[in-house]
Amino acid sequence: MNKTSIIILSFDTIELTRLCIESIRAYTAAGSYEIIVIDNGSHDGSVEYLRAQADVRLIENKENRGFPAGCNQGMKAAAADSDLLLLNSDTIVTPHWLENLQAALHSADDIGAVSCVTNNCANFQSIPAQYETLEEMEAFAAQFNASDPARWFPWMTLVAFALLVRREAYEAIGGFDEAFSPGNYEDDDYSLRLRQAGWQLLLCEDTFIHHFGSASFRKGRTPAEEAAREKRYRALSARNRAKLVRKHHLPEAYKTKHAIVDVLPGDLPAGTRVLLANCALGYDLYLLKSRMPQVLPCGLTFDRAAVKIGAAPYPFVWAKGWKDAVAAVQKSFDALPDVAILIGDMAAVPETERVVSGLRQAGVRKIWYRSGDDVYGCC
Repeated sequence: MNKTSIIILSFDTIELTRLCIESIRAYTAAGSYEIIVIDNGSHDGSVEYLRAQADVRLIENKENRGFPAGCNQGMKAAAADSDLLLLNSDTIVTPHWLENLQAALHSADDIGAVSCVTNNCANFQSIPAQYETLEEMEAFAAQFNASDPARWFPWMTLVAFALLVRREAYEAIGGFDEAFSPGNYEDDDYSLRLRQAGWQLLLCEDTFIHHFGSASFRKGRTPAEEAAREKRYRALSARNRAKLVRKHHLPEAYKTKHAIVDVLPGDLPAGTRVLLANCALGYDLYLLKSRMPQVLPCGLTFDRAAVKIGAAPYPFVWAKGWKDAVAAVQKSFDALPDVAILIGDMAAVPETERVVSGLRQAGVRKIWYRSGDDVYGCC
């Protein structure tokens, strides 16, 4: 296993940081890692605690430089031959966590980064986890964390609460874009840059880490202060999301989930080819594969730019619109889909009848389409 530089940002989260570091020591093989902590101007005793930890390399910032800049400091300071693990200070790692992530990262030469599932995260990386105490969480994770390549799924973007980056991928694209400071959406940007450089991403659903959730951003001392912080947080999130959309020419709904899995019957045979038509950037393809591993997803988008940054490694093609959809499917796919889902309000699409008829004539056995908000019909 490659050595790993574990990079943690600290900002007034001393108790959580302590728990995080203690969990690393408990559940990570000695000699397989180094810990680098960047303290962003804490005033709660974090610096004094961190200075006393012999196994921690501490970088002290006099002021809060934000998440992207702090992570960049840590990545630059990491050992030259190590992979890079960005880990939030409000996490607790669990048995076999790092060896599982390393196994996935180095399972193929084109894997640039991997992450895992947790109890508290966006990006569809959360799973139901029933526990009340940290002891119960550790017992749950000890059973859950069994390395299994069948539970590694390609993913479009990964959240940097626990992000393991291959050294060669970091050297190819560099660190975070600090224009997203103090934080939010820099990890989506980083994921898309990795993909554009030819690297693939994996979500490891065989590895669980506990995440308290946004402690540095949302920590408040009074209800009024917490409300003000929450307002600033929402404004920052909206600003950085708009910046990401502009930078990568993304559709506004690039992460919209269209309830695809809810539409399809769960007993589809292995090898069933499922076409998602009008699927924007192709985000649904990843969700479909992770929930129904036996199917073979493919996508059709009406956003030409989406093909360049979208749903590889799944077949993913572009058409001008619904009137060209059938021809694009017939021309582009070596094997025609068995079933199709037409995403959108098909009652408002004049070509609906012709599209459905054309797909049937091409050999598509079943077609689902939206007849209203989140209501689908089958024909």
